[in-house]
Amino acid sequence: MKLDIVTAYNKYQFLGYEFLLWLWYASEKEPKAINYFADVDRSVEITVGNSITIEIQGTGYPEKVIIKREDAGFEEAFLFIKKGGVIAQINLVFKIDDLEFCFDLKGDDFSVRNLRCTSGTMPPPTSDEIEGAILEKWFLNSEVFGCLDFLYDHFIEIRLADELRKNLVSKIGQRVSGSIKD
Repeated sequence: MKLDIVTAYNKYQFLGYEFLLWLWYASEKEPKAINYFADVDRSVEITVGNSITIEIQGTGYPEKVIIKREDAGFEEAFLFIKKGGVIAQINLVFKIDDLEFCFDLKGDDFSVRNLRCTSGTMPPPTSDEIEGAILEKWFLNSEVFGCLDFLYDHFIEIRLADELRKNLVSKIGQRVSGSIKD
């Protein structure tokens, strides 16, 4: 049976929303569970950046709520998730060794937006250095995409394992309902 791209997109779109919710939960409550480079002695820290976009569907017209913060929690986001909202987009900060990357990740199509390395920035390259700068940018971006690939694979393994999924769903439900405090 073949699925065309539109049918597959509509049928499995929920996985992206679940993935973003899991990333948010795991980055706060189980950071060691998502340590991408644990077996090769690299330090990785993933945190939620400064915004989360919640989309509430089912009311005829989808509602979008963008929650921005400066050193505060996302308690409002929990209220919208309880009402049936999904995390449509999340701002993430990946710290890989001494590099820090900041970007937005969309749940419906896994698109990465505004990816930038916020540490170790170099001055603009001269005409002789452009090729090296392009290769360095490609390498740095591949670090983030490799980490995202690993995290999604890890999420799918959890999602498909009944016992792990039930345990995780319970923990995330408690977090959203406020039973598990920061």
